[in-house]
Amino acid sequence: MDQKSLAKEIRSAIKNGKIEIVENLIGVNAEAASGGHIEIVKLLLLSGAELDVSEPERNPLFGAIYGGHLDIVKLLVEHGIDIHILYNGTSMRNMDAIAFATELGQNEIADLLKKLTE
Repeated sequence: MDQKSLAKEIRSAIKNGKIEIVENLIGVNAEAASGGHIEIVKLLLLSGAELDVSEPERNPLFGAIYGGHLDIVKLLVEHGIDIHILYNGTSMRNMDAIAFATELGQNEIADLLKKLTE
């Protein structure tokens, strides 16, 4: 969704009092992060958007790692995203951001995240 379409959707949701839609539209999501859209991620963060880490698929840090976007990883970490949250599922066992980056071969990102935990 481009910025113009996003703005239109947000205005419509606000007009109709659909707070859950507004929250979903302005949340920093894995899609924006994995797509490398740093300006959108910055805008959302500056707007106070929630960093949704409820599931690995919704976690913007995991999205940025998956997409190999070191700049977005740095930005999310600067804004306080939890790099230590552990996920368990069919393809993950106690996997945090460092383990995820390592598994994907995103070594530069893994090294950055390791330095932040020292």
